[in-house]
Amino acid sequence: MPVGALSSEKLLSLVPAKLMTGAAWNALAQVMYRGLVILAMLIAARLLGLEPFGQLSLLYNTAMTFHVVASLGLIMTGTKLVAEFAKTDKVKTGRIMALCHYIALISGGLVALLMLLTAPWIADTVLNEPSLVTGVRLIALLLFFQVLADSTLGINLGFLAFRGIFVANALTGICALFFLVAGVYGWGIVGGLLGLSAAEAVRFGMLYRLAHRSADENGIPRTWRFPSEELSVLWHVSLPAMATLLLWLPVTWIGTLMLVREPGGFGEMGLFGAANQWFSLLMFVPGVITQTILPILSEQVSAGGRTEARHLALRSAAIMLVLVALIALPLMVGSPLIASAYGPDFADGALVFILMFAVAITAAPQGILSNYLAAENRFWLRFRLNVLWAICYLIAAYSLVSHGAVGLTSAMIIAYAVRTLATLLHVLVKKSEPGL
Repeated sequence: MPVGALSSEKLLSLVPAKLMTGAAWNALAQVMYRGLVILAMLIAARLLGLEPFGQLSLLYNTAMTFHVVASLGLIMTGTKLVAEFAKTDKVKTGRIMALCHYIALISGGLVALLMLLTAPWIADTVLNEPSLVTGVRLIALLLFFQVLADSTLGINLGFLAFRGIFVANALTGICALFFLVAGVYGWGIVGGLLGLSAAEAVRFGMLYRLAHRSADENGIPRTWRFPSEELSVLWHVSLPAMATLLLWLPVTWIGTLMLVREPGGFGEMGLFGAANQWFSLLMFVPGVITQTILPILSEQVSAGGRTEARHLALRSAAIMLVLVALIALPLMVGSPLIASAYGPDFADGALVFILMFAVAITAAPQGILSNYLAAENRFWLRFRLNVLWAICYLIAAYSLVSHGAVGLTSAMIIAYAVRTLATLLHVLVKKSEPGL
């Protein structure tokens, strides 16, 4: 067995069993769901052809963009607060669950209604294709069910119901495969969007049932009253979580816009996009651990184990740093081959791939460290650290983008390194904002 594989196994053996088990189920859930959706999209592409599939993809990505706004950070809200209070304040936990359901219903409903009312304008002005107005109206339905499903996903993560999430995601993926392909085959783009919406409705139903079964098992009383006394969590948790996500979208878009405005910019963008796929792949495991560790850290902090939670976060972040480095370093050596595999036009872009692998190394620990701050209720600090990342990235990108994809990737290294170090500093400072 390769030395790297042995080293990776030894590193993962240092992660607590509870975290590893949860991460394994979480990873399987994401792989199953995403894999089946990708397969469904592949079949849909063959059925539709290039241009109609491009329209379907554009509509789907538009739904994802509006979804960030409509979700109001409810995954983070449910995960953190349910994990924190499930054992110490069962009545409050029931109110938090109700709040997540109501806010998802209100926020998802309002954004979906706005999309319905402005569908002609979105299709004509934003998407530059007036014929997509029906598609825009249909993605409003898709977005509505996505927001409802995500609010219940956060609750289930808070209950550490990782195995149940896997089952729900697996069945949803199967439904997405069947509904999307059948819809596209029968009714084209309209049928495909209806199929995706139906799959998300199934996902919401399964996750909702799982959340309330977990609540019953933990003795959490249900309430159908709107919990106005818990609205403060929207300011302390939901809004900074949403703002952190919202900041990422325009900042990364501005960076790519700078790149394509340079001479030969679209070629450089192609090179950057190819390398960025590997960044996403390398960040999969840290991303799974980051999502899995939040409810565990929140539970520990709530139980008075703040020192243990800090040690777990620091140890897990260090393991992720070394693990990603062990994978990225051999890939750096093989970058010329990887670049050439994309075609002769990419053959001279090995340095971009090398730098992108370095980006993954610098970014690997920051999600875990950031979620420790979330466990300590320092949500607005997390947002300010993301603002720091954005400022560093934009300044570095503006200064270096004349070097093409190499410059933009270098800007990513600078920005992620600054954010990771700044987050580490705040984790090491033993301070917590008032509890919720």
